[in-house]
Amino acid sequence: MTTRIITTEDEDFENEIKLALSWADTALFAVSYANYHAFQRLQHSFNTFLRDNGKLRTIFDIDRLITDKKLIEEFATIPGDSECKIFQTKTKPPRGARQVSFHSKLYVFHDKEKYSAIIGSSNFTLGGIRNNIECNICLSGIKDKLFESIIEYFWRIWNDKCLFNVLDHSEILDDYQRLLDEANKRKKETDAFLKELKANIERKSTLIEEAKKQSVSTEIMYLLGLLSANSAIDFTKGQIEIRLFRSIANQGNEFEGFYYYPDITSYKISQEVAHNKDVEVISEKVSELLSFVDPMAELSTEHVRDYHFLIKIKSNPSSQLFKFLKSHNINVDDKNNTTPFIPEELFSTREQKLVTAFLRGYCDLKSRISLSDGIYKTVDGRKVASLLRLGISLTNRHPELIPKFKKLFKKIGLKKGVYYSDPKVRDRELLIRVDVRVAPVDLVGTHWRKIFLRDFKNYFVSDKTESRE
Repeated sequence: MTTRIITTEDEDFENEIKLALSWADTALFAVSYANYHAFQRLQHSFNTFLRDNGKLRTIFDIDRLITDKKLIEEFATIPGDSECKIFQTKTKPPRGARQVSFHSKLYVFHDKEKYSAIIGSSNFTLGGIRNNIECNICLSGIKDKLFESIIEYFWRIWNDKCLFNVLDHSEILDDYQRLLDEANKRKKETDAFLKELKANIERKSTLIEEAKKQSVSTEIMYLLGLLSANSAIDFTKGQIEIRLFRSIANQGNEFEGFYYYPDITSYKISQEVAHNKDVEVISEKVSELLSFVDPMAELSTEHVRDYHFLIKIKSNPSSQLFKFLKSHNINVDDKNNTTPFIPEELFSTREQKLVTAFLRGYCDLKSRISLSDGIYKTVDGRKVASLLRLGISLTNRHPELIPKFKKLFKKIGLKKGVYYSDPKVRDRELLIRVDVRVAPVDLVGTHWRKIFLRDFKNYFVSDKTESRE
């Protein structure tokens, strides 16, 4: 292992991050404060890292009114395998618990063999990476026990009950921006009105924290979406299998085994890499749920063959997790295969995020972005794409789900640009096709597919397609 001092002199800190992003396949930031100016300095490196199929996870504090909302949104929505969480300190922690603040400054980069970890004084702000006098230690080398300890620390923090996934709870960010705006006007953090705004955020974060432990939450609905899509549940043994199965992309042509559409985007990813990422992301989200409702549950993954994967959960049949599942009246056949379903609560709820969470879980297993039949037009002697769709598949054994899914899409405001198979005239797999220009990012996925979605949307508004309208 090599140990070095990293300062902000001569852009040393910036260059170290740029270098790490050029070789690592995973980047993990657990940093107190951050601002958008720091992101701008490294934006190109982050974009390149994600387009090369890197994995990015970031954690920032919002309690001290330093971290920019725009920066948080950027890391939450930047195309690629990127997710962002925010930490909300409890002013009055539960009895017996100590009051804590999130004050970490940790940057970790690694691939399959080696790692680099920067630990020190630098926040992810312009001052922290460039302007201030900062001092950090950089540890690097082949993965060892120290690396394992650092990684264990990060993922333990990632699943802390005081953290919230930005995409799942955007309402917290809206309140935070209001608080930032008022603080900038008043310049007094002790102002009574600012205290009330902060208290409002804390009340909402407490409700979110408590909701995670209930049978109806965004986390549970995401799991139910996965279970409805393709799973097996043995309620007697306390076992769950979530199944991810894909057919071969571009079968029979030169790009077989790859997701690649050269007419529209330069981005190319092999199915092997893509679906390993799918399994990782799904496992992360399920693991987060288990940390709240069933910490003793065992989570594992298995690559069966080709593009067939299993995510397995093993727990006590009388655990809280299985109590929640039983409360949703999930049916299984004699082989424990789950009968596709939609939770009845979704049809009456006013919380759009619950509906989105279920649909997102379902789509993570049963959707794909692809070029549809007959999308090309010939303009001035060249082919131009006129339509791309997010295709969501449903078994033709349960055609009654089509009108139910239609109701869910309407509840999240998706009425135009959605096309449903007619079970009366289609005797094979049923499809819901969504024009990618109107498809919510949440349904497309939070990883490699976001890159395709952005490139597709850019294609539609580019000069290439002006002549087709």
